[in-house]
Amino acid sequence: MRPRSVSLSERFYRMLLKLYPGEFRQEYAQQLRVQFCDELRDESSSRSRIC
Repeated sequence: MRPRSVSLSERFYRMLLKLYPGEFRQEYAQQLRVQFCDELRDESSSRSRIC
């Protein structure tokens, strides 16, 4: 299960993506969301290894 903060971060990022022009979103939004989620997951796992 994902931490609540990750879910909030993902939702906030998706809202930010809506600021891009429609054509850009159609072409790149999915890739950007995947990349963002990957980065979040990597960051979360690296933090848990440090503590």
